[in-house]
Amino acid sequence: MESCDVYYYQIGQRLGVDRIAKYARALGLGEKTGIALDDEKPGLIPDSEWKKKRFGQPWFPGETPSIAIGQGYVTVTPLQMANLMATVANGGTLYRPWFVRKVESLDGAVIREYGPEQTRSIALKESTLENLRQALADVVALPQGTGGAARSQIVQIAGKTGTAQVAEMKGATVKTPGSFPTRRRISPRSPSPSSSSTAATAARRRRRWPRKSSKNSSRSKARSRRPPTSRRPARSSRAGRGRRVLIDRRLASHFDWTLLAVAVGLVLASVLTIYSATYSVTEHRASGLAWKQFYWFLMGVGVMIGAATIDYHHVDRIAYPFYAVTLALLTVVYFIGHSGGGSQRWIHLGFFTLQPSEVAKLAIVLALTKFLQYDEPPGGYRLQDLWAPFLLVAPLAVLTLIQPDLGTAIILVVVFFSIVLMGGLRVRSFLYLGAAGVAFMPVAYHFLKPYQRNRIWTFLNPDLDPLGAGYHVIQSKIAIGSGRFFGKGYLNGRTGWTFSRRSTRTLSSPSSPKSGASSAA
Repeated sequence: MESCDVYYYQIGQRLGVDRIAKYARALGLGEKTGIALDDEKPGLIPDSEWKKKRFGQPWFPGETPSIAIGQGYVTVTPLQMANLMATVANGGTLYRPWFVRKVESLDGAVIREYGPEQTRSIALKESTLENLRQALADVVALPQGTGGAARSQIVQIAGKTGTAQVAEMKGATVKTPGSFPTRRRISPRSPSPSSSSTAATAARRRRRWPRKSSKNSSRSKARSRRPPTSRRPARSSRAGRGRRVLIDRRLASHFDWTLLAVAVGLVLASVLTIYSATYSVTEHRASGLAWKQFYWFLMGVGVMIGAATIDYHHVDRIAYPFYAVTLALLTVVYFIGHSGGGSQRWIHLGFFTLQPSEVAKLAIVLALTKFLQYDEPPGGYRLQDLWAPFLLVAPLAVLTLIQPDLGTAIILVVVFFSIVLMGGLRVRSFLYLGAAGVAFMPVAYHFLKPYQRNRIWTFLNPDLDPLGAGYHVIQSKIAIGSGRFFGKGYLNGRTGWTFSRRSTRTLSSPSSPKSGASSAA
């Protein structure tokens, strides 16, 4: 008895996704089993109606084969599969799983007793159930069965094997070069069809090698008793004594090199532009600002490489603690932060000055990503579903706003809406939020400080404050006009040291006289 995907493809096309979903849900998939676990997940069994609500698209026939073999949109838990196998074994009765048989007092008196609780019965023909049970038994019992590794002389075992392909897995795995580790799952059942107990066990796939000479048999047996270990692609310099470096060899093939090349190109172009903007024709040198930016770039590359070697599950675990630390730092800034330029945004650490509002951008990304990774509603998030994410963002945005740092506070809000939108926010809900934001703008304007209002007006008309808030826009126009379309050449701009104090504020200003209006565009 072998498992053939093509067979299930053809059966799935004949049945259709809605009929598959009907019987899958009848057997307990796509819903919570009711076990006493607070964080139990319901999983997902898709159908045409679900896809229409979730994506606004019809169900395509080409999607059904993947559903027929349990892939695609399908998500189930091991407990759901164990309950399904028990239902098949006992003749079609679905029970609620439970942990405790009874609770007794210290003197042995029974306080509460638990037992099987039937949730539903599935109307299936006895002949269908018997054929299914026999096929499941043949998977393990027959010599050519794919579940032969689970065969036992003590108890009759039946089950359906399946291969899960994952990037990392701890435990009994076999990893071969160029492939993912594989694990088979066998669901055993009692010889009696009336039994309602079942369990989900895992048996690792063994590679079968040709027998060697008898003198090597004892050595082979000794090796076979050793638990298999997953080969790691790289080690630290203290191999054998130190800890192994977790760098997956597939990282290079899966890395987005195009994105990296674009980012490096933009950074190098920016550094060269800063160097040209601060270059003095008379002294034949530039300020150290360009080198400073280049050193920060090298540090960023180091951080990126370090982050690529860290399992993202570790980042998932520190998301909320990192958020709490960031919130504490913003609170500290409010009371004892360093002031400068009319705002209180920094914490002096002796050798380093920390601006927690910049750290808050990363904290919001991590916290919201962790919150939105589970239990997405089938139709997408509605406005009433956003109260918890809003409570995560509001304290950071408010503490940033009162520093005051309006620009960073707006960025935090934009990050919030971007993540929520990509996380599954309904388009209608997004439009409601956008309309509410536009309607609130006149009210928010009255809460702005005078310099913030001045920035808005000078953005619309820079000549209102040519030496203050409108300085950068006016100088940008001068620079573009001076360089015209093709520019004057690298290091030949007229601005020179004029932009040394403000060069990091407007990139197009110093770049335009050198390389022309085309670079500014």
